[in-house]
Amino acid sequence: MKNTIFLCFTFILISCQDKSTYSAESMEPEDMPVTIEITEALLNPQKEILLSELADSVSYIPLETKDECLLQNYPFYSFSSRYIAYLNYCFDWSGKFLFKVGNLGQGPGEEPADIMSKITYCEDNFYTKGHKVIEYDSLGFFTGKERSLFSVNKSEFVITNKNLANTVAFNSSKGKLLLYNFPDTVFVMNKNLEFVSKHFVMSWDKNKVSHFLSWDGPYDRFMTNYKEDVLFYNYFRDTVFQVSGAEFSPRWIIKFDELKLPDEALYKFEELFDVAFKDFNSGQLDNTPLTKLMDHKYAISNVYESNNYVFITAGEVIAFRPLRKVPASPAVLICYDKKKKKIKSTVKIKDDLTGYPNIFMRCGLVGEKMIDFFWPYEQEEWLKEKAKTDPRFSRFAGRDFSEDNPIVIVVHLKK
Repeated sequence: MKNTIFLCFTFILISCQDKSTYSAESMEPEDMPVTIEITEALLNPQKEILLSELADSVSYIPLETKDECLLQNYPFYSFSSRYIAYLNYCFDWSGKFLFKVGNLGQGPGEEPADIMSKITYCEDNFYTKGHKVIEYDSLGFFTGKERSLFSVNKSEFVITNKNLANTVAFNSSKGKLLLYNFPDTVFVMNKNLEFVSKHFVMSWDKNKVSHFLSWDGPYDRFMTNYKEDVLFYNYFRDTVFQVSGAEFSPRWIIKFDELKLPDEALYKFEELFDVAFKDFNSGQLDNTPLTKLMDHKYAISNVYESNNYVFITAGEVIAFRPLRKVPASPAVLICYDKKKKKIKSTVKIKDDLTGYPNIFMRCGLVGEKMIDFFWPYEQEEWLKEKAKTDPRFSRFAGRDFSEDNPIVIVVHLKK
């Protein structure tokens, strides 16, 4: 029963609210980091904004469906300027299947985990992270380089000083691999798969593993790409760092002090969770200390940046939401216009360009493109109706969508 409660807690639905346009502090290139105040945006979101306010056009890319690339419904995407990767299946930006990167298994160059959910493309090589980090060439073949994350050599001990038991995010920047061990440290690895430096996020007992909301989710929680660099954000701190290679520079400060999750929720989580288990058994889950500490606070799940915008996705936290039967509330998307220095926020984007009924920023940004996706069988009626009236959708006429791979939605942002 205790494990069931813990699972219900860790799958808390994060949602939010947000309203019209608010002023943000002025930004000049030399003034970084810049503070973005989002409290009012979280509490008073617009019911919807039009997609045409942000974008000029929308493209739909069906991922090729054939026997060697039939995809299961694991929503683990990663993107680069050259590739769309679904788990370890690589497609080009026309949707054509190219190759698989590596395989699952126990042998050299094989990942022993259940799925290959974390992959990054760095200087003509692919890298995957599961129980070990493995390097592959530009066609997905094992190069001979791999290493376990559960041991370090003497020269690296001063850098890691522990096993990486809770690495929840994986990315790359300018020849360096970045591994975030929640909640305290980002470790930097070179292309020889050696740890070379680290960046502390917050204080933490190095011998302890945190179980507080430490998953990185299906997409790119904690680390996102911006041009040639990476943006790193931890929702217990307010600074967004720009990571260039191994260098960390403060870029944005996201301010919502009274609404932010308190550090106590992290530092005392195990202790308070044990209390919550007892309170659950006595019917007092609504009044348990962890509930009082966390309810109606907000957590930022992602920060993305394009040439013109900073996008922030956030949500209201309700402790033990499923067990307490509290309805889900929608995620909030906050858009900071870097040129106009204005904020608008919404719980819904209305697609007035192509009419897609459920568009949102589920897969973040790639350059100047906002990415979303859906499985064709979920929108079969809409696709068939569009095929009758819009030549761009004629290829979907008369199709059986039951076995089709996902369709990637590419929203082309205004320049």
